Amino acid sequence: MKTESVLWHGTGRYKYENGEIADILRGIIKNRGLVPNKDDWDMKRGLSQTISFARDHSYARLYASLFLPPKDRTLKELVRRLILSARFFLPSKWVAYNEYSPFRPHIIDLRRKLKEWGQKLTTKPQKFFTVLFLWGGTDIPNNYPIIVGVKRTAVRGTKGSRFVDLYEERSEQVISIADFTHIEVPENRVAEVVELFKDADYEMAVTSIK
Repeated sequence: MKTESVLWHGTGRYKYENGEIADILRGIIKNRGLVPNKDDWDMKRGLSQTISFARDHSYARLYASLFLPPKDRTLKELVRRLILSARFFLPSKWVAYNEYSPFRPHIIDLRRKLKEWGQKLTTKPQKFFTVLFLWGGTDIPNNYPIIVGVKRTAVRGTKGSRFVDLYEERSEQVISIADFTHIEVPENRVAEVVELFKDADYEMAVTSIK
């Protein structure tokens, strides 16, 4: 599955939306694909509607891991998050410093944006980006990580800040389920997700997340 023709979108099964728990996967099926959402993280793109895709599977895996409830976070998983955070965010920070200088914020109003973004995952305030990725994440008990593979040719990326584009492609177009290559979920959820797509008249390759 990990070929040059694939981009990856890291997400989870559930999120908070307007104070309620929303089923992300059922939403994807209802919308017949991935739809853009509000994106104001990159000052060069400005306020936009995008979907974020990773060029590296491990980058998407890191984001998907935020949808793993505390009871399912093993020491191995937390060590993996530490390694991947260092692997991706340290080079990104270096590029950002060279792009905007260490004395100029490269993400405007970071605390507010982190709080808003964290509200999708948990009812507990997320104050620090580093803590969120190393230890934090969802408090929805039955949540689990999901990685969606899509055809690279289906994604027309937009241009923004270099530190954002270092590992990501951000698309303003809806990505149809027809352009999905596969979906990865925990092994004990594979049959459940296969059945979910089957009930919606889709044949989807579903594999165990690594």
